[in-house]
Amino acid sequence: MKPIPVLIAVALAGGSAQAASVTVSPATKTLIPGASQQFKATGGAVTWMVNGIPGGTPSLGLITAGGRYTAPILPLDFTAVEIEAESTVSPLQRGTAAVRRKAVVPELPTYAVAKSGSDANDGSKAHPWRTIQHALNTAKGGAAIEVGTGVYNELVTIRHSGSAKGFTILTAAHGAKPIIDGAGLKIPNGIYGLITLSDVSFARVQGFEIRNYVSDRANQDPIGIMVDGAGSNIQLLDNHIHDIKVTGKTPAFDALGIAVYGTRAPASLDTITIDGNELDHLVTGFSESLALSGNVQHFQVTNNRIHDNNNIG
Repeated sequence: MKPIPVLIAVALAGGSAQAASVTVSPATKTLIPGASQQFKATGGAVTWMVNGIPGGTPSLGLITAGGRYTAPILPLDFTAVEIEAESTVSPLQRGTAAVRRKAVVPELPTYAVAKSGSDANDGSKAHPWRTIQHALNTAKGGAAIEVGTGVYNELVTIRHSGSAKGFTILTAAHGAKPIIDGAGLKIPNGIYGLITLSDVSFARVQGFEIRNYVSDRANQDPIGIMVDGAGSNIQLLDNHIHDIKVTGKTPAFDALGIAVYGTRAPASLDTITIDGNELDHLVTGFSESLALSGNVQHFQVTNNRIHDNNNIG
Protein backbone atom coordinates (compact mmCIF):
# COMPACT_ATOMS: atom_id res chain seq x y z
CA MET A 1 0.00 0.00 0.00
CA LYS A 2 1.16 3.55 -0.67
CA PRO A 3 1.66 5.71 2.44
CA ILE A 4 -1.04 8.18 3.38
CA PRO A 5 0.40 11.71 3.35
CA VAL A 6 -0.11 14.12 6.20
CA LEU A 7 -0.09 17.69 4.99
CA ILE A 8 1.66 20.52 6.81
CA ALA A 9 0.73 24.11 5.99
CA VAL A 10 3.59 26.58 6.40
CA ALA A 11 3.30 30.31 5.79
CA LEU A 12 5.90 31.75 3.44
CA ALA A 13 6.73 35.30 2.50
CA GLY A 14 5.64 36.06 -1.04
CA GLY A 15 5.42 38.85 -3.61
CA SER A 16 6.66 42.41 -3.34
CA ALA A 17 6.25 44.81 -0.47
CA GLN A 18 2.93 45.91 -1.98
CA ALA A 19 1.66 42.35 -2.54
CA ALA A 20 -1.39 40.95 -0.85
CA SER A 21 0.15 38.89 1.93
CA VAL A 22 -1.10 35.48 2.96
CA THR A 23 -1.05 34.56 6.60
CA VAL A 24 -2.02 31.28 8.22
CA SER A 25 -3.58 31.12 11.62
CA PRO A 26 -2.02 29.16 13.14
CA ALA A 27 1.12 29.78 11.10
CA THR A 28 1.97 26.06 10.99
CA LYS A 29 -0.69 23.38 10.83
CA THR A 30 -0.60 19.62 10.28
CA LEU A 31 -3.50 18.43 8.15
CA ILE A 32 -4.64 14.88 7.67
CA PRO A 33 -5.90 14.09 4.14
CA GLY A 34 -9.28 15.68 3.61
CA ALA A 35 -8.88 18.18 6.44
CA SER A 36 -9.21 21.94 5.91
CA GLN A 37 -7.29 25.09 6.78
CA GLN A 38 -8.51 28.68 6.54
CA PHE A 39 -6.05 31.00 4.82
CA LYS A 40 -6.37 34.78 5.19
CA ALA A 41 -5.10 37.50 2.88
CA THR A 42 -4.51 41.19 3.48
CA GLY A 43 -4.51 43.78 0.70
CA GLY A 44 -8.09 43.77 -0.51
CA ALA A 45 -10.06 41.31 -2.64
CA VAL A 46 -8.06 38.34 -3.95
CA THR A 47 -8.43 35.27 -6.14
CA TRP A 48 -7.34 32.07 -4.40
CA MET A 49 -5.29 29.51 -6.33
CA VAL A 50 -3.45 26.24 -5.77
CA ASN A 51 -0.30 25.90 -7.91
CA GLY A 52 -1.62 28.73 -10.07
CA ILE A 53 -5.02 27.10 -10.70
CA PRO A 54 -8.00 29.14 -9.47
CA GLY A 55 -9.90 27.01 -6.96
CA GLY A 56 -7.34 24.19 -7.14
CA THR A 57 -7.93 20.64 -8.37
CA PRO A 58 -8.96 17.37 -6.66
CA SER A 59 -5.39 16.03 -6.64
CA LEU A 60 -3.77 19.28 -5.44
CA GLY A 61 -6.51 20.27 -3.03
CA LEU A 62 -9.42 22.67 -3.42
CA ILE A 63 -9.67 26.22 -2.10
CA THR A 64 -12.83 28.27 -1.77
CA ALA A 65 -13.35 31.88 -2.80
CA GLY A 66 -12.98 32.71 0.88
CA GLY A 67 -9.58 31.02 1.22
CA ARG A 68 -10.53 27.75 2.91
CA TYR A 69 -8.17 25.04 1.60
CA THR A 70 -9.12 21.36 1.77
CA ALA A 71 -6.26 18.90 1.57
CA PRO A 72 -6.50 16.18 -1.07
CA ILE A 73 -6.75 12.47 -0.40
CA LEU A 74 -3.91 10.20 -1.54
CA PRO A 75 -2.40 9.22 -3.89
CA LEU A 76 -0.35 12.39 -4.09
CA ASP A 77 2.70 12.92 -6.26
CA PHE A 78 3.72 16.33 -4.91
CA THR A 79 5.95 17.19 -1.96
CA ALA A 80 4.51 20.70 -1.71
CA VAL A 81 1.87 22.91 -3.30
CA GLU A 82 1.65 26.67 -3.35
CA ILE A 83 -1.37 28.53 -2.06
CA GLU A 84 -1.59 31.88 -3.80
CA ALA A 85 -3.72 34.96 -3.23
CA GLU A 86 -3.73 37.23 -6.28
CA SER A 87 -5.09 40.76 -6.04
CA THR A 88 -8.19 41.17 -8.20
CA VAL A 89 -7.35 44.86 -8.71
CA SER A 90 -3.65 44.38 -9.54
CA PRO A 91 -2.88 40.77 -10.55
CA LEU A 92 0.87 41.34 -10.22
CA GLN A 93 0.35 41.80 -6.51
CA ARG A 94 0.15 38.45 -4.79
CA GLY A 95 1.17 36.52 -1.74
CA THR A 96 1.88 32.85 -1.21
CA ALA A 97 1.92 30.08 1.34
CA ALA A 98 3.18 26.51 1.01
CA VAL A 99 1.42 23.29 1.88
CA ARG A 100 3.87 20.46 2.41
CA ARG A 101 3.20 16.80 3.03
CA LYS A 102 4.68 14.17 5.28
CA ALA A 103 4.15 10.43 4.76
CA VAL A 104 2.85 8.04 7.40
CA VAL A 105 2.02 4.35 7.10
CA PRO A 106 -1.71 3.63 6.63
CA GLU A 107 -3.45 1.03 8.72
CA LEU A 108 -6.04 -0.24 6.26
CA PRO A 109 -7.46 -3.77 6.24
CA THR A 110 -6.16 -5.45 3.10
CA TYR A 111 -7.60 -8.47 1.32
CA ALA A 112 -6.44 -10.53 -1.63
CA VAL A 113 -8.11 -12.00 -4.71
CA ALA A 114 -6.38 -14.57 -6.92
CA LYS A 115 -7.37 -17.04 -9.61
CA SER A 116 -6.00 -19.80 -7.39
CA GLY A 117 -8.17 -18.71 -4.45
CA SER A 118 -11.59 -19.72 -3.15
CA ASP A 119 -14.51 -17.60 -1.99
CA ALA A 120 -14.67 -19.95 1.00
CA ASN A 121 -11.29 -18.59 2.17
CA ASP A 122 -10.73 -15.69 4.56
CA GLY A 123 -9.35 -13.30 1.93
CA SER A 124 -5.86 -13.10 3.37
CA LYS A 125 -2.82 -13.11 1.11
CA ALA A 126 -2.16 -16.68 2.19
CA HIS A 127 -5.78 -17.69 1.55
CA PRO A 128 -7.16 -15.33 -1.12
CA TRP A 129 -10.70 -15.12 -2.42
CA ARG A 130 -11.37 -16.11 -6.03
CA THR A 131 -13.85 -13.50 -7.28
CA ILE A 132 -13.62 -9.75 -7.10
CA GLN A 133 -17.32 -9.24 -6.39
CA HIS A 134 -17.24 -11.62 -3.43
CA ALA A 135 -14.36 -9.58 -2.01
CA LEU A 136 -16.26 -6.32 -2.45
CA ASN A 137 -19.40 -7.78 -0.90
CA THR A 138 -17.53 -9.20 2.08
CA ALA A 139 -15.02 -6.46 2.91
CA LYS A 140 -16.28 -3.35 4.66
CA GLY A 141 -15.84 0.15 3.31
CA GLY A 142 -12.36 1.55 3.86
CA ALA A 143 -10.59 -1.70 2.95
CA ALA A 144 -8.08 -2.38 0.18
CA ILE A 145 -8.69 -5.29 -2.17
CA GLU A 146 -5.61 -6.33 -4.12
CA VAL A 147 -6.27 -8.44 -7.21
CA GLY A 148 -3.72 -10.83 -8.67
CA THR A 149 -2.83 -11.59 -12.26
CA GLY A 150 -5.47 -13.39 -14.31
CA VAL A 151 -8.67 -12.97 -16.31
CA TYR A 152 -11.80 -12.28 -14.24
CA ASN A 153 -15.00 -12.73 -16.26
CA GLU A 154 -17.42 -10.88 -13.98
CA LEU A 155 -19.30 -7.64 -13.51
CA VAL A 156 -17.83 -5.72 -10.59
CA THR A 157 -19.91 -3.30 -8.50
CA ILE A 158 -18.56 -1.16 -5.65
CA ARG A 159 -21.30 -0.29 -3.15
CA HIS A 160 -19.37 0.32 0.11
CA SER A 161 -18.00 3.82 0.69
CA GLY A 162 -14.74 4.53 2.43
CA SER A 163 -13.88 7.71 4.31
CA ALA A 164 -11.16 10.34 4.47
CA LYS A 165 -9.32 8.00 6.86
CA GLY A 166 -9.42 5.09 4.45
CA PHE A 167 -10.62 4.72 0.88
CA THR A 168 -12.38 1.66 -0.44
CA ILE A 169 -9.61 0.58 -2.81
CA LEU A 170 -9.85 -1.89 -5.66
CA THR A 171 -6.37 -2.23 -7.10
CA ALA A 172 -3.99 -4.51 -8.90
CA ALA A 173 -1.70 -6.30 -6.47
CA HIS A 174 1.93 -5.19 -6.61
CA GLY A 175 3.39 -6.28 -9.94
CA ALA A 176 0.14 -8.00 -10.99
CA LYS A 177 -1.81 -7.54 -14.23
CA PRO A 178 -5.45 -8.37 -13.53
CA ILE A 179 -7.92 -8.30 -16.43
CA ILE A 180 -11.67 -7.82 -16.10
CA ASP A 181 -13.15 -9.34 -19.24
CA GLY A 182 -16.76 -8.82 -20.26
CA ALA A 183 -17.05 -11.56 -22.86
CA GLY A 184 -20.59 -12.96 -22.80
CA LEU A 185 -21.77 -10.83 -19.87
CA LYS A 186 -25.19 -9.15 -19.93
CA ILE A 187 -25.88 -5.45 -19.38
CA PRO A 188 -28.15 -4.98 -16.33
CA ASN A 189 -30.75 -2.20 -16.51
CA GLY A 190 -29.76 -1.46 -20.09
CA ILE A 191 -26.61 0.40 -19.02
CA TYR A 192 -23.78 -0.91 -16.84
CA GLY A 193 -20.03 -0.91 -16.37
CA LEU A 194 -17.65 -3.81 -16.17
CA ILE A 195 -16.74 -1.85 -13.03
CA THR A 196 -19.60 0.22 -11.58
CA LEU A 197 -19.39 2.63 -8.65
CA SER A 198 -22.92 3.54 -7.59
CA ASP A 199 -23.70 6.13 -4.89
CA VAL A 200 -20.33 5.73 -3.18
CA SER A 201 -17.71 8.09 -1.79
CA PHE A 202 -13.99 7.75 -1.10
CA ALA A 203 -13.41 4.95 -3.59
CA ARG A 204 -10.53 4.20 -5.94
CA VAL A 205 -10.09 1.85 -8.91
CA GLN A 206 -6.50 1.44 -10.08
CA GLY A 207 -4.36 -0.67 -12.34
CA PHE A 208 -6.83 -2.88 -14.25
CA GLU A 209 -7.12 -3.94 -17.86
CA ILE A 210 -10.83 -3.75 -18.71
CA ARG A 211 -11.97 -5.25 -22.00
CA ASN A 212 -14.41 -7.08 -24.28
CA TYR A 213 -17.79 -5.75 -23.17
CA VAL A 214 -19.96 -5.86 -26.31
CA SER A 215 -23.63 -5.22 -27.09
CA ASP A 216 -25.51 -6.17 -30.26
CA ARG A 217 -28.86 -4.87 -28.96
CA ALA A 218 -30.35 -1.38 -29.08
CA ASN A 219 -30.54 0.52 -25.76
CA GLN A 220 -28.10 -1.90 -24.12
CA ASP A 221 -25.08 0.29 -23.34
CA PRO A 222 -21.80 -1.34 -22.25
CA ILE A 223 -19.33 0.83 -20.30
CA GLY A 224 -15.79 0.10 -19.15
CA ILE A 225 -16.04 2.01 -15.84
CA MET A 226 -19.27 3.72 -14.81
CA VAL A 227 -19.74 6.08 -11.87
CA ASP A 228 -23.31 7.12 -11.14
CA GLY A 229 -25.58 8.58 -8.49
CA ALA A 230 -24.00 10.94 -5.97
CA GLY A 231 -20.83 10.84 -3.89
CA SER A 232 -17.42 12.42 -3.47
CA ASN A 233 -13.71 11.68 -3.73
CA ILE A 234 -13.71 9.04 -6.46
CA GLN A 235 -10.48 8.20 -8.28
CA LEU A 236 -10.04 6.22 -11.50
CA LEU A 237 -6.31 5.77 -11.98
CA ASP A 238 -3.98 3.96 -14.39
CA ASN A 239 -6.52 1.64 -16.00
CA HIS A 240 -6.41 0.36 -19.58
CA ILE A 241 -9.88 0.16 -21.13
CA HIS A 242 -10.32 -1.24 -24.61
CA ASP A 243 -12.68 -3.13 -26.92
CA ILE A 244 -15.89 -1.85 -25.37
CA LYS A 245 -18.22 -1.99 -28.36
CA VAL A 246 -21.68 -1.77 -29.85
CA THR A 247 -22.46 -3.35 -33.21
CA GLY A 248 -25.49 -1.29 -34.32
CA LYS A 249 -25.30 1.95 -36.27
CA THR A 250 -28.36 3.87 -35.07
CA PRO A 251 -28.66 6.42 -32.19
CA ALA A 252 -30.02 3.61 -30.00
CA PHE A 253 -26.53 2.07 -29.83
CA ASP A 254 -24.09 3.61 -27.33
CA ALA A 255 -20.97 2.49 -25.49
CA LEU A 256 -18.41 4.36 -23.38
CA GLY A 257 -14.96 3.73 -21.99
CA ILE A 258 -15.52 5.81 -18.84
CA ALA A 259 -18.82 7.45 -17.88
CA VAL A 260 -19.48 9.65 -14.84
CA TYR A 261 -23.18 10.41 -14.45
CA GLY A 262 -24.40 12.64 -11.62
CA THR A 263 -28.00 11.44 -11.36
CA ARG A 264 -29.06 12.48 -7.85
CA ALA A 265 -29.49 16.25 -8.19
CA PRO A 266 -29.40 18.37 -6.15
CA ALA A 267 -26.77 16.00 -4.67
CA SER A 268 -23.66 15.83 -6.85
CA LEU A 269 -20.74 13.67 -7.78
CA ASP A 270 -17.93 15.77 -6.34
CA THR A 271 -14.12 15.73 -6.39
CA ILE A 272 -13.57 13.23 -9.19
CA THR A 273 -10.06 12.38 -10.43
CA ILE A 274 -9.58 10.51 -13.72
CA ASP A 275 -5.84 10.24 -14.26
CA GLY A 276 -3.36 8.08 -16.14
CA ASN A 277 -5.87 5.89 -17.97
CA GLU A 278 -5.69 4.60 -21.54
CA LEU A 279 -8.86 4.20 -23.63
CA ASP A 280 -8.52 2.66 -27.07
CA HIS A 281 -10.20 0.51 -29.70
CA LEU A 282 -13.66 1.50 -28.50
CA VAL A 283 -16.70 1.39 -30.77
CA THR A 284 -18.97 3.86 -29.02
CA GLY A 285 -21.81 4.20 -31.53
CA PHE A 286 -23.29 7.66 -30.96
CA SER A 287 -21.54 8.23 -27.62
CA GLU A 288 -18.09 9.18 -26.26
CA SER A 289 -14.92 7.48 -25.13
CA LEU A 290 -14.95 9.44 -21.87
CA ALA A 291 -17.87 11.51 -20.58
CA LEU A 292 -18.93 13.41 -17.48
CA SER A 293 -22.59 14.38 -17.45
CA GLY A 294 -25.28 15.59 -15.07
CA ASN A 295 -24.50 17.07 -11.67
CA VAL A 296 -20.71 16.62 -11.53
CA GLN A 297 -18.42 19.23 -9.99
CA HIS A 298 -14.76 19.64 -8.97
CA PHE A 299 -13.46 17.10 -11.45
CA GLN A 300 -10.00 16.58 -12.89
CA VAL A 301 -9.29 14.67 -16.13
CA THR A 302 -5.52 14.51 -16.63
CA ASN A 303 -2.74 12.46 -18.25
CA ASN A 304 -5.10 10.09 -20.08
CA ARG A 305 -4.39 8.59 -23.53
CA ILE A 306 -7.49 8.31 -25.72
CA HIS A 307 -6.82 6.94 -29.19
CA ASP A 308 -7.95 4.62 -32.00
CA ASN A 309 -11.66 4.93 -31.21
CA ASN A 310 -14.40 5.27 -33.80
CA ASN A 311 -16.22 8.35 -32.50
CA ILE A 312 -15.98 11.19 -29.96
CA GLY A 313 -12.98 11.24 -27.63
